[in-house]
Amino acid sequence: MKSILDTVVLLRLITRCKFLLYFSNLDKMMQFMHMKYIRPINHCHAPMLACRSSLVCLTAGLITLASMGEVRAATVYAMDLQFQRFVSFDSATPGTQTVIATGISNGYRGMDFTPDGKLFAVNQSTRTLDQLSILDGSSISSVVISGVIAGEAFSGITFMPGGQTFLSATTGSLSALYNLDISTGAATQVGTMGSLGLVIDIAANSSGQLVAHDILTDGFYFVNPLTAAVTPIGTHGIDANFSQGMDFDPVSGELYAAVFGGPNETTYGTISITTGAITPIPGILAGEYEMAFQIVPEPSHTLLFLSGMSIFAIRRKRQS
Repeated sequence: MKSILDTVVLLRLITRCKFLLYFSNLDKMMQFMHMKYIRPINHCHAPMLACRSSLVCLTAGLITLASMGEVRAATVYAMDLQFQRFVSFDSATPGTQTVIATGISNGYRGMDFTPDGKLFAVNQSTRTLDQLSILDGSSISSVVISGVIAGEAFSGITFMPGGQTFLSATTGSLSALYNLDISTGAATQVGTMGSLGLVIDIAANSSGQLVAHDILTDGFYFVNPLTAAVTPIGTHGIDANFSQGMDFDPVSGELYAAVFGGPNETTYGTISITTGAITPIPGILAGEYEMAFQIVPEPSHTLLFLSGMSIFAIRRKRQS
């Protein structure tokens, strides 16, 4: 009889999975679980209550892990070229930063994570592609980039969902898009990006859309990855200068940018890929940021799952 009741509880939880996905944090989810399942049976026999409680915890953990795309936290890694710092911060709270390393090269002109989680950056000073450690910002490996036309400076790098790598380079009056082989450093030009003179960064989203930021027009553009042809999105209204950083949040799909106008003139926020307008997120520390997003699982959800598994296993062992 008890096993039947356990199954009923489990099925009821699973059918309500869609409601759990709307919760923005673990506390709200657990309040829901308590109201719906724990409190109504708080007068039941203790062993059954413990078994049901463990099933609630176990199933909640399974649901949150299965829907990790809804509950992961986006962590930003950034090179602050103005103060030569390598930092990390949560995308929603840019003012709370962890300084990972200081004295880093100010030659970096673009950075991004590969689909399998490796951080790469292009260094204009050394003309290299460097794989960086997120632990201390040091170079794990380095390869010289070849094939970029003389006189063009590196300005951005991004990885497509399938692993294809794009590099942007500019003369200050003409900007080009390249395919880049990260194992050899060989770059092959796709084409010039229309009349855009100073594309300072590029970023690709999970759908394969490629976006460029041009600081001569202070605007954003879609870029055709096959031809390098551009389509205007819109301007952001900030007089941007020097290096800039931007990347797509792989969880929300939103484009984030750190737009640098000069000392103490950094605007960080989300970018509309419909209009190009920026919605500022307050708190960013002054700096000239190149940045890249990485996904970090929230540990609380894993702990929830493991605690449910542990309780459930103990109950079963005692009953055997």
